[in-house]
Amino acid sequence: MARKFAERGLIARTASRHGADLPFDWDNPATHGPVLAGVDRIYLVTPVMRVTYARLVSDFLDLAEAAAVRHVTYLSAYGSDQAPPEVDIRAVELELMSRQAFTSSVLRSAW
Repeated sequence: MARKFAERGLIARTASRHGADLPFDWDNPATHGPVLAGVDRIYLVTPVMRVTYARLVSDFLDLAEAAAVRHVTYLSAYGSDQAPPEVDIRAVELELMSRQAFTSSVLRSAW
């Protein structure tokens, strides 16, 4: 996706544990701030292979606010809007919707 943005003249960079422009690891908060430098939009993919991560994401969103991010697009899951608010995937959606510092979009892919 970043390559397609670049083809359109947009600046995009990737962040991941391996093979990305910048290192990013949900379990290493020292990697969170640097990926937000100069960024105004985020495509947010929450930690995989775990069900408890809402606090990590909330802390990251605090950093995003401080970095003046304007928009977050969140990759959620089909049916997550039906989950109780204490289920982390839904909790992240609700937190995004409640934040005033940036706008957000929620993608609920059905694969």
